[in-house]
Amino acid sequence: MQSNEQATLNIESTLERLKGDKEFLHMLYQVFLEDLPAKIDTLDKAIQAEDLTTVHRAAHSLKGACATIGADMLHAAAHTMETTPKANGCAHLVPALDHLKKLADDLSVAMQQEIKKNSLSKQP
Repeated sequence: MQSNEQATLNIESTLERLKGDKEFLHMLYQVFLEDLPAKIDTLDKAIQAEDLTTVHRAAHSLKGACATIGADMLHAAAHTMETTPKANGCAHLVPALDHLKKLADDLSVAMQQEIKKNSLSKQP
């Protein structure tokens, strides 16, 4: 069975792309964690305003950030929101946003655990 961290973050693949640079990976995590609340807030407000253009733009931005850090599950959720046909409107996106928020919470915990684990291993 996969741990929550393994299911949420593809650390090995991301580290491979970064040529094993854990410090850079953790810097990316920190930047992502700082930006994540604003990205989700933008999605939330756009759905409430029924602004599907902004939903698509914000979901695309989140999807790209997720791809960079190896957040595969959140990437997939953002992709789903990004590719929602305009004819469907925004009302049906509320459950998708709730799911995305849950994934984001799980991802935040996993990233913070990974950062903490790395900082503890550096202590003498």
